[in-house]
Amino acid sequence: NSDRTWATFTQEFHVHVWAMLAAAVVAFSIGLYLASATVKEERNLTFSETFLIVFGALCGQGCYVLFRKLPSRLVLMTVLLLQVVMLAHYTSTLVSALSVPPALPAISSISDLLRNPALSFGTTGDTAIIGYLKNSPRLDH
Repeated sequence: NSDRTWATFTQEFHVHVWAMLAAAVVAFSIGLYLASATVKEERNLTFSETFLIVFGALCGQGCYVLFRKLPSRLVLMTVLLLQVVMLAHYTSTLVSALSVPPALPAISSISDLLRNPALSFGTTGDTAIIGYLKNSPRLDH
């Protein structure tokens, strides 16, 4: 179960969701680049600047550019809204995954413990105690 604990932080989003988030960063970067290029009063940004702004907004960071016109503001507000929804989903799923432990194997007797090869019993294998427990007629009840 230790692998599940370490993978919990990236497992909250399926691979398809991570791919869609990457595509959204590229799409919003292109949209912000076009919005800043078409509006004359707006500062012309390079694609790398718009990529940094969009990626930073999705990571919860601020923006170092002041957008004055509606097209650029709409793109940036949409990215910020996506960030809020993404963070709410990620946090709720992560808290749920960490608060509910994984199911333990069903063990009702010592014989169940001895029959399951994935579980260790706490003694050294091939000892007199293990031999006694395996051959004991009372364990089958």
